[in-house]
Amino acid sequence: MNINHFIRKNQKMLFGAIGVAVVTIFTLLWWINKQASGVELTATDSTAQSGNSTAQEPDLTGSITNTFDNKVQGNVVTDAQLSERENRQAMAGLLKEIQGIKRDFDAVKNENSQLKANVGQLQAEIQSNKKAMESRPTPGASQTGYSSQIAILPPKGILGVPSENGKNCTLSCLKWT
Repeated sequence: MNINHFIRKNQKMLFGAIGVAVVTIFTLLWWINKQASGVELTATDSTAQSGNSTAQEPDLTGSITNTFDNKVQGNVVTDAQLSERENRQAMAGLLKEIQGIKRDFDAVKNENSQLKANVGQLQAEIQSNKKAMESRPTPGASQTGYSSQIAILPPKGILGVPSENGKNCTLSCLKWT
């Protein structure tokens, strides 16, 4: 017997067993649900479903019959009043919130206008400082007492030349040839 044939046979048997189990479980659940609902189809129901019934047709004349008593109508009015009161309270809360936001917006608007005024003043100060700086002479070489020549030297004691031991030399280790 070939191993592939054996495995295929086992897979078919397993798939068949799973299919039978699924169908059995769904059938069992349907049957339990039908028993739990307690509704059974009778002969009159089966004729009503087939369309051959003599069921009373609805009255489409437009006449309205009041089947509610006064207690139900009173509850409807009370419920409507309660919901309207809740809506008014919610609306009042929203109006307070909007007024608070408007006050905050006005405060920010006032602060913004003050800052704009301050910016104008600061720009005027900057311009006056700029003009004052341009009118003063900058110190030159003759005013400081230093000569105009500048010498750029390496850091003190290091010339950047490697010595025989691999370190940078100072003036004392250089050999003149």
